[in-house]
Amino acid sequence: MNYYACTSDKCFPLSQQYTIKIENQNRGARTFGMNKGQSAHKSNPSKTASRRMINMDTSKDGFVSFDEFYNKIKKRQGKTPTREKAQQRFEKIDTNKDGLISLEELKRSMKSTHIQNP
Repeated sequence: MNYYACTSDKCFPLSQQYTIKIENQNRGARTFGMNKGQSAHKSNPSKTASRRMINMDTSKDGFVSFDEFYNKIKKRQGKTPTREKAQQRFEKIDTNKDGLISLEELKRSMKSTHIQNP
């Protein structure tokens, strides 16, 4: 499992290995998964932003560049947006205008605009 440890100004990629042992406990129906049937954005928006950051940050430097952002958008949407439209979306999220999206910027953007597919 990959995740990030973040300070106020930078995120660092980390990884953890887990072993899952599944045993039949004769309790009827079983639920497998971390969210127990809840959608991710309802259960914990912060975790949702973290998962999105991990998926978009292909360089694993703790930030999302425009190219990483645009490549992810192209994969998620059936119709590819123009680079100009993607640049506009990127600039709205990149509030400190450093050319990179941090985890905190992504969280703020998701909370303020309810973006589900950045």
